[in-house]
Amino acid sequence: MSAKLGELHIVSVDQKVCSLLAYGQTLLVLDSDFPWLLEQIEFSSAEKQNLWAACIMSTLRPDHLAEWLDVFLEVRSRIQVLKEKYSTYWEFDSELARDMKENHLRRMRWERENSYSPPNPAIAEEIEKSLQKIENDEPAEWINLTYFLSIDSVSGELRDWPSSIVDTPGWKSANEKQREQIKKAAKTFILHYVPKSDDWFGKGSYSLKTNLSIFLAIRCIAETREIADTIPDNIWARFVPYMIDCPAFNDRETRCLLFNQAYQKAPELTKTYFSRLIDSENEA
Repeated sequence: MSAKLGELHIVSVDQKVCSLLAYGQTLLVLDSDFPWLLEQIEFSSAEKQNLWAACIMSTLRPDHLAEWLDVFLEVRSRIQVLKEKYSTYWEFDSELARDMKENHLRRMRWERENSYSPPNPAIAEEIEKSLQKIENDEPAEWINLTYFLSIDSVSGELRDWPSSIVDTPGWKSANEKQREQIKKAAKTFILHYVPKSDDWFGKGSYSLKTNLSIFLAIRCIAETREIADTIPDNIWARFVPYMIDCPAFNDRETRCLLFNQAYQKAPELTKTYFSRLIDSENEA
């Protein structure tokens, strides 16, 4: 922030422009910058003081820390442009009063638009719906389930794709019964899902959502030996490409687990895909 504003050569800047910096879609001036802005205006040229003064007025709030407001009043006593922009009193319907009212309304609109609102419908409901669909013979719904499990139930945001189902917010908030349902859903997906193509293999150009969902199901089952051993070898063979060229998580232990699983269930196919992967990396 400091570097960007320090490089600006702006003389004719008004408070509306600085309000956009403070309340635009991408915030460039924060309320927490207030003390820093006061420091800048003290040591800037008279021309640049117009910029700092407008930014200061856009971030001035009555609920700032008392020591911040004390510093502001001290700086104001020394800086003429701040005296002009912040009077000890305002005349009703003056230009200054209108500007401050507009600034206040703009802040209120920004806070209202950016305030938290819970996901609707609730993520827990979406997880339950996906589990129900999978139980009703829609195994491909697992791809949506992994997405909902990965969403933060408070913010409604997908912050990071997980490398394991047990790392997802949905799993962490689930009870034992729900966790068993998730494992069962992963098994159903593995048993019934037929991958369409392996054109992505070795190219690093796969669909993150789809390939990651497949990877999460494979890992979930492979790490639960009593479930993994109930799945026929010919079913595991379908997923050999996903166990050899899995998403680039820095998790050597999991990569080894999946490679071993692939080799145990389909050794010749595993060797074929492993050779393809090496060839692809050599060509890159």
